Amino acid sequence: YYRYTRHGLELLLRDFSSVEIKKRNNWGEAIAVLIVRHVLEKHWGKYIMVILAFLLYPFLFILGFLFKTDVLTTGYLAIAIK
Repeated sequence: YYRYTRHGLELLLRDFSSVEIKKRNNWGEAIAVLIVRHVLEKHWGKYIMVILAFLLYPFLFILGFLFKTDVLTTGYLAIAIK
């Protein structure tokens, strides 16, 4: 199991003629996902926190869309042509 950064994917796919790498989500969405993952792992107050994360999701999505950054995402999609 590996978690590659955008730079790691670019390095691994450097021999391909065409490479397109996209983020799975913006930083706001990633925060909501991380809240849910943390709560489900720790088992404390999980129902309240999961509901809170879903209620905050639209707000976090809009913030992530308005204030763009490459600092945080939950993954990447890579399309490479040899």
